[in-house]
Amino acid sequence: MGYLFLLIIFSAHYAYNGKWGMQILFWLTAGGLGVWWLIDIFRMSSIIKKYNDKQLANAIISVKAYSH
Repeated sequence: MGYLFLLIIFSAHYAYNGKWGMQILFWLTAGGLGVWWLIDIFRMSSIIKKYNDKQLANAIISVKAYSH
């Protein structure tokens, strides 16, 4: 989904990952006049992995809280 948001849906990949401040900055600078957007194509896998790791950690914490 992150790649779809980057490449197709208004370059909203930061918003998809919950980083609205970065997303607004990205839009205001037009993706760094395209440079930032191009770099993000190659960084997208690490951005998604970091987001997924954070979501997994939150899920584990929630499960532990409910199990006690």
